[in-house]
Amino acid sequence: MKPHKPFDRNGKTIMVGDVVRIVGVPDLSGISQDCLAKSLPVFQYLVGKYKRVCGFNECGLAEFSFTMHNANGKRGLHSVWIEPFLLHIPQRQSNH
Repeated sequence: MKPHKPFDRNGKTIMVGDVVRIVGVPDLSGISQDCLAKSLPVFQYLVGKYKRVCGFNECGLAEFSFTMHNANGKRGLHSVWIEPFLLHIPQRQSNH
């Protein structure tokens, strides 16, 4: 499989350090039910959020590290990798 190109859903180039909006959940159909139960809430939490890209892996997936509270109210550190086409680079505001 060829690695994903670092382009967001609109074709804009994503670079390490960019802040992007996560606009979708990856296809998780190939993972076990146990992993799905743990992973799906994390990805659903991210949809609509703005996060900074930490890097890209060998498959071209963008890496994100962040903390979130679980159902028990405890904070946990998470790292996820998301296909670039599920990301959106926000329009930069003009200073004019």
